[in-house]
Amino acid sequence: MGDQLQLLLTEFRAFRDTEWREFRESVSAWQQETGERVAQLEVKAQDLSGNGQPGRMTIAEQGIAALQRVRYWQLGAAAALSGALTLVLHYLLPRMRY
Repeated sequence: MGDQLQLLLTEFRAFRDTEWREFRESVSAWQQETGERVAQLEVKAQDLSGNGQPGRMTIAEQGIAALQRVRYWQLGAAAALSGALTLVLHYLLPRMRY
């Protein structure tokens, strides 16, 4: 009976050690994968924020602001041209016919 008990204990310990080893390996792989993902996210965040220099977001915001300014100038020019054309068609052309 003692030999059977010793054999069972040995088998149980080997099984337990194998499970713990597999568990440690899976946790280690998960930690490594998670660390790599966090590092990639940090690099992307620095790329967007600029890391002390104008980043892609700052450059994009400046470009959008420039496009909005150009758009307002175009709207103003179109309104001025429309007003001038209205004045010419409404006041000058009818007087030229008489």
